[in-house]
Amino acid sequence: MNLDELAIISECYADTCLIETIISAQHCNHQKSCNKVSSTMQIKFKDRFAVGIIDKDKRRISYLNEFDLIGSKASLFFYKHTMHPHYIIQLSPAVEGFILQSAGEKNIKLSDYGLPETLGELTRITKQKSSKKDPNLKKLITDLKDATGIKLLTNLLEYLVPHRYNCDISILRSIMS
Repeated sequence: MNLDELAIISECYADTCLIETIISAQHCNHQKSCNKVSSTMQIKFKDRFAVGIIDKDKRRISYLNEFDLIGSKASLFFYKHTMHPHYIIQLSPAVEGFILQSAGEKNIKLSDYGLPETLGELTRITKQKSSKKDPNLKKLITDLKDATGIKLLTNLLEYLVPHRYNCDISILRSIMS
């Protein structure tokens, strides 16, 4: 699939690495903030399928006012736009905390992957452009594929992408339950 077909729009380098690793995507439509994800969805993908992957920040993006919450589980909040084939998946805590939480669930030490164990140090690494293709981070994410939040995120994306224009809300709700 090319970028336009896939239309998964990620907020940061670590989100991009996460998505590209769990669904074996060639690439995401990487943006640099929640607001840029939102504007990309509204402008470039106005009437086309799009999934935004963003952190659940203290300040809610205004575009979310046009969405209904389908469900929340395992640190994920999943929204569907009321009019367009747009979806937003929020990670809470932010992706670095999401990864640390998943590693804790599976009793995996990040240091075994050459990565720091603390949120602050991990964040410093994931904010760098190189984290998008970091082989250590990709290996860690691959090894976390059975963690609750990562498995849920994978299941959502694996359903959304092939059913982009004919998603069944009841199936999406069952994935989130």
